[in-house]
Amino acid sequence: MQGSHELFERARRVIPAGAGSSARTFKFGWVPYPPFIAQGMGSRMTDVDGHEYVDYLLGLGPMILGHRHPVVTRAVQDAVAALGTCFGAPYELEIEGGPEVVDAVPSVEMVRFTNSGSRGRGHRVRLARAVTGRRLLVRFEVTTTAGRTSSTGATTSTPTRPVRPIIRGRLASGPGVPQELADTLINPVVNDPDSFQRVMDERGDEIAAVITEPAMFNTGCILPRPGYLELLARRDSQAWRRCSSSTRSSPAFASAAAALRSGTA
Repeated sequence: MQGSHELFERARRVIPAGAGSSARTFKFGWVPYPPFIAQGMGSRMTDVDGHEYVDYLLGLGPMILGHRHPVVTRAVQDAVAALGTCFGAPYELEIEGGPEVVDAVPSVEMVRFTNSGSRGRGHRVRLARAVTGRRLLVRFEVTTTAGRTSSTGATTSTPTRPVRPIIRGRLASGPGVPQELADTLINPVVNDPDSFQRVMDERGDEIAAVITEPAMFNTGCILPRPGYLELLARRDSQAWRRCSSSTRSSPAFASAAAALRSGTA
């Protein structure tokens, strides 16, 4: 992979660790460096050395139709030509796109579009804490949420560390992340029902939200065991129902909900 090596050496001079995301560095398993991609078409992409890959990352989620789908490409070109590139202000397509999401996802009532998963997750964490009046988050070991925002900035794992059915201590993900943030996290091990059940039994009434993904893909793809996601949803719903009616009817709750709904929070 001579071409990727040469580009990596160039990148390291101007980009920390030689990649635009920590998830694409040696710390997350790209040893000794990631392949540098030249182009993609459909479900496949090719690196600068000519190696072809099936692209399971798909832009970390949104590219479910693959690379350069002709309908998507044409729609992007038409929008840029007719409207502009990017606005730092509201525009009509947001209003048209919002109902599409609401109609597609039964649990969604309102939508705020963000330009990254980290920003979207920050909104969700703040909303959960405001609505429940609780401060603790459950964030599983071996997930892509590790250390990405000030809301969830702690981690205890590396991709090569074996997954064991225990609850590890909470450690700040690195310099610049206060240890106090780690103290708001509980870290059961992914795919281990017992460690999650123990957390919910002991501290379920203190937990504002459970943060997870259906499949953990930054670790090489860890699929959920049968019944595991259903367990998470069931216990999370039970914890919400135990949130006292006095909390949900309190002035603080009403004020937080109204501020978040109106966008003034």
